[in-house]
Amino acid sequence: MVADRLFRILFEKIETCMRKGKAQEKKGNETEEEWKENPYLPIFRGIMEQILLKKNISYRDFSPILIDEEKPELLLMEEDIFTVLHQLERDLNALAIITDRPEAFFSYAVQMEEENGLMVSIFQKNKMGKTELMALRGNVLLDFEREGHFCTSEKVAGLCYIPIYKIPWKKGENLDIVVPIGYNTVIVKGIDRRKESENSERVFAEFQKK
Repeated sequence: MVADRLFRILFEKIETCMRKGKAQEKKGNETEEEWKENPYLPIFRGIMEQILLKKNISYRDFSPILIDEEKPELLLMEEDIFTVLHQLERDLNALAIITDRPEAFFSYAVQMEEENGLMVSIFQKNKMGKTELMALRGNVLLDFEREGHFCTSEKVAGLCYIPIYKIPWKKGENLDIVVPIGYNTVIVKGIDRRKESENSERVFAEFQKK
């Protein structure tokens, strides 16, 4: 009887541990599922300006390098990278895009040169090592890859590295946003989403008319 009682207690403990493990696994999967998209991209300009201020980089000296994501089958204007590009392009003096599909950005590069005098540099991912990346003289690296491994610690050394998807951005107090930068984080103040969204929609509508 004692042995049976001990066995039942042990079995109940095992079941409890298993239920807790499944619950934690489910919670982890839900968190991962929720972070397949970055909800802060429609207000990225305001976030980026605050990060630059904290890093003592003026917008005139801001030289972003964007690493394209691994989803070439999507329509261009549905992609997050273009949502960010159209916010950042105003007042930029330098811009580089590293991608597996350079032809997808050719028309954008032509438009930027004609309208803003901005020379957009486009490079093939498989031809960009650490030496080639350093030669771009960029200071902020925006990583749009979800599971890719282009951005190694060796390559991003010395750059302000911001992963768009790989590390979840978190909500802080008072609508603050905790943005991962390399192995650290930066807290930016909450932004009026409605105002920023209206600006993004206006820019997007103007782009479609052209």
